[in-house]
Amino acid sequence: MAVFPQRVFYVAAELSGCRYEIVNKKSGATENYEFRRQQKPARKGAKGKSGRKARSSAIVSSSRRNFKNFLLTGRPGVGKTSVIEAVAREFGDLTGGFTTGEIRERGIRKGFSVAALDGTSAVLAHEDFAGPVRVGKYGVDVPAFERIALPALRDAMSRKRIVLIDEIGKMELASPRFCDLVREALDSPLIVVATVMEKPHRFADEIKSRGDVETLEVTIGNRSALPGKISEMIRRELESGARR
Repeated sequence: MAVFPQRVFYVAAELSGCRYEIVNKKSGATENYEFRRQQKPARKGAKGKSGRKARSSAIVSSSRRNFKNFLLTGRPGVGKTSVIEAVAREFGDLTGGFTTGEIRERGIRKGFSVAALDGTSAVLAHEDFAGPVRVGKYGVDVPAFERIALPALRDAMSRKRIVLIDEIGKMELASPRFCDLVREALDSPLIVVATVMEKPHRFADEIKSRGDVETLEVTIGNRSALPGKISEMIRRELESGARR
């Protein structure tokens, strides 16, 4: 039998027949439950008035938990950005945010760019950049990143239904203001789809451990089907939000 901490759950709808809803106070997620008759172990030969063995009621989950925050993880180059871009194409004007990409010269990676979904862009990091913030061999231009990414996120949080963040990695996390906006987006009623670094990192680990996120690993095997799966979950959440 499922047991639910009183501090976390409360009944959102009265029993209707044999079904009802329970809402997670912390995340706002809704789960549907139903009463089913379950065989109760009884003493040998014990029978009820009808001649059947005694039974008891048990709560059984009838649907999986709903999430509105989705974190995509996976090794570098596996296709996380491609998944985010596919979601952006699917939902069009409902989405806002930014993506990052490689800068290549003669086929050799030299740095990374950041681009808002409205088309504005800048160089995020480059081998030739000097400065105090470095990730590996790349110098990171934090002001340039903030000039593109922060307005894109603020605009998405004020005017859109879906916030896309690509990505939450070491370069981007050099901006404390970016970290604050990520937390704000995750705490908001908006749907968030973000790529996040796979390796351990204090901030990345913090958001992965939240109770209101679903972490999905992008692999070579699932990267083609994943945009459709995520889009289905987003539509379900959009419909659920419209009913609330």
